[in-house]
Amino acid sequence: MICYKIDLSRLIRILLLGKETLSEERVHYTRYVAEYLLYVVTRGQLDLLVNDECVTIREGECYLFKRGDYQEPLTNTACEYYYVHFIADEGQIEEIDVSEEEYRSLVDNKRAENLK
Repeated sequence: MICYKIDLSRLIRILLLGKETLSEERVHYTRYVAEYLLYVVTRGQLDLLVNDECVTIREGECYLFKRGDYQEPLTNTACEYYYVHFIADEGQIEEIDVSEEEYRSLVDNKRAENLK
């Protein structure tokens, strides 16, 4: 699985944040993403074409788009999500490919570190 490691010892610059509610009448945007963009789906699911790949973001899931990613809606389903558009310094966000087991271990270790 692909996940991201974000160095938060340096601040990210938030450009825009908010909440979006889509319905069968109000669909998602077709666009190229100009900066990092984080979605957190809180109701329903969001079906998108992202860089020629079908992506489904379900309730309780999040997705990080990178600058230059292409988004196009695939379906017109009801969905609610929060979004954060932000800019990060070069090297501040690292994409890593790990197994689910490795990911759980990373999260557990980080949690233990923070509880000390």
